Amino acid sequence: MVVHGRLLLRPVAAFALLLAGVPLRRGFRSSVEEAAGRWNEALGRFLAKDLDELRAELTESAVARPDETADGPR
Repeated sequence: MVVHGRLLLRPVAAFALLLAGVPLRRGFRSSVEEAAGRWNEALGRFLAKDLDELRAELTESAVARPDETADGPR
């Protein structure tokens, strides 16, 4: 009889994933919902601006140094 190492780890890994699956899915779902909320908020602010405000913001960000931007350092 030959016993391979993976044979013994598969049930343990399956059980660990069974226990950890719910918190992982919950964390992933909340992260995606948070990102979508931030996206919707930013898009709403963008769409609320008129053409002159957008042009001024683009011009300002084009001439500003990277450390002077509103988003902060990257």
